[in-house]
Amino acid sequence: MRYGPQTRYLFRNVFFLAPLLGLWWTLLLDPLLAGLRLSTEEVLRLFLRGHPPAEVVIAPDGNWLFRVPLPAAVARRGEIQRLFGQRPPDTPYVTVRSLRIQIPGRDPSVFVITLPFFWAVLLAQPSWSGRTLRALAGGTCLLLPFAVILMVFEVVRSFMINTHLAIPPLAATLLQAWDQIALTAVPFVTPVLLALWLDNGFRALVFSRQVASRQATPADADSALGRPRQRHWQKAARAR
Repeated sequence: MRYGPQTRYLFRNVFFLAPLLGLWWTLLLDPLLAGLRLSTEEVLRLFLRGHPPAEVVIAPDGNWLFRVPLPAAVARRGEIQRLFGQRPPDTPYVTVRSLRIQIPGRDPSVFVITLPFFWAVLLAQPSWSGRTLRALAGGTCLLLPFAVILMVFEVVRSFMINTHLAIPPLAATLLQAWDQIALTAVPFVTPVLLALWLDNGFRALVFSRQVASRQATPADADSALGRPRQRHWQKAARAR
C-alpha cells in the first residue's frame, strides 16, 4: 500500500513527537516554567504598580501563587471591600493593597507544551532547509511570549472569579469560553497555524493535494471534452 505525502508526514510527526515530549518533560519543563514565572512577574510589575509589588511563586505542591497589587479604584469596589471585611456601605474603606491568587500547576505546563508540538510539526517534513531552521527559531521566540500572555489572562480570569467582580454577562461568558479554549485547543492548534504562517514548505505539504487537484481539473476537462470532440470532427471530415 502506497501512502500519500500527508500520511507519511503524519507517521514522521509521531516519530519526532514522542522523543521531543520526553525531552520536554525531563529536561526542558523546569527551565521553561522558571522563565515563564519570571516573565509573568515582570509583566505584572510593569502594568500593575503598587506596594508590595507583584510576585509569582511556585509552591512545593506545584501550584502557582500570585500576589497582585490592586489599583485604588479597583480596591474600593464593593466586591473587593466585602471580601476584606467591610459590611455596611457607609463604613470607611478597608485598605487593600494586593490580592493573592492561586492557579493550578497544570495550567502553566499546558501553556508551554506548545513548543515540542511546534518542533515536531516542522521537523517531520521530508526535507529541511535554512528556512526550516529560521521558522523553528522564529516560532519558538513567538511561542514563549504567547505563553506569558495566556498566563496573564489566567491570572485576570482567576482574579474576577475569586473576587466575584461584577462584569457584563457577555464578558463573563467569553471569559469562561476562552478559558476552556486556552487549556484544551490553543496548545495544539497554535503550533500548526504558526508553522503554516512561517514555513512555505509546510504550507506546500499540507495543501499539495488541493493544488494538484486544482491543476488537474483543466487538463482532465480538456482530455475528457476537447480531444474526443477533435477526433470526432476529424472522422466527420474524412467521411466527407
